[in-house]
Amino acid sequence: MKSGLIFSAGIVLGIAVISLGRGGGLVEMPPETLQPVQLSCESTAEPLRSRVRELEKQVQAEKDHALPVGQDPATAAKLGVEQEVRAEGTADEARLEEATKWRVSAIEKFVPLSEDQKHRLSEKFMEEGRSSDGEADTESLDDILGEESASYYRQQVKSAFQRVQDEETEREVVWVSRQLSLSPAQEKAVRDVYDRVEQQVRREQQQGPPHGEAPKSPQDRVKQMVRESRLRNELRSSMLKDVLTSDQYQAYMRSESESAASEMEVFHDPGS
Repeated sequence: MKSGLIFSAGIVLGIAVISLGRGGGLVEMPPETLQPVQLSCESTAEPLRSRVRELEKQVQAEKDHALPVGQDPATAAKLGVEQEVRAEGTADEARLEEATKWRVSAIEKFVPLSEDQKHRLSEKFMEEGRSSDGEADTESLDDILGEESASYYRQQVKSAFQRVQDEETEREVVWVSRQLSLSPAQEKAVRDVYDRVEQQVRREQQQGPPHGEAPKSPQDRVKQMVRESRLRNELRSSMLKDVLTSDQYQAYMRSESESAASEMEVFHDPGS
């Protein structure tokens, strides 16, 4: 841009020189004759200079990642935080929608659903997901599916959960057998102990938590899981004394202590 200004000024001066040089030589012109030319140059160059300064500022701002014109750092920081919050909220909403689709699809595997039922289930799960305590006032499964279909779905879920629990128990028995070098007879006895313990835990589940109320919020469900885990460990530790040798039992208790410490790290609630 600066070279453009120089070029323009050179053209104006060149015309003046040519005009003065006509007639075979340069002649001295009165000051009042040169003044209009000088004023014309200045009036033409000043807007160009302003434009150059403006462009230079814009280029520098882009290089330095400067803030937009008229925006102070505090406002920019606030806008940045708001944008991050909106982006995080959008991501959470997308994850919630994906989880809701999965839950509706899982129910449909056991119970045929109409489009209206799918829509109502989606609204139910979305509202519960947005609720901080999981206690949103939504339709029950009995209202949406009907009592018979809802009961059948719950039974299927319970059976599936039980199969998973049985598989987990079997893996634990095999692990204990390998860690403690159990004999075949001891392994069978340990499996029997684990089975009796699970039956006792299921009876406790059927009786429900204190006051006979089923847990509703995620926090209550976690607390119930902790209580059941403690009960399971206490029953196993008590019954295994008659199955394991002294050394085996001490090794088992050390292992359980390490597992209990890990569970406390996972389930510990600082606010409780």
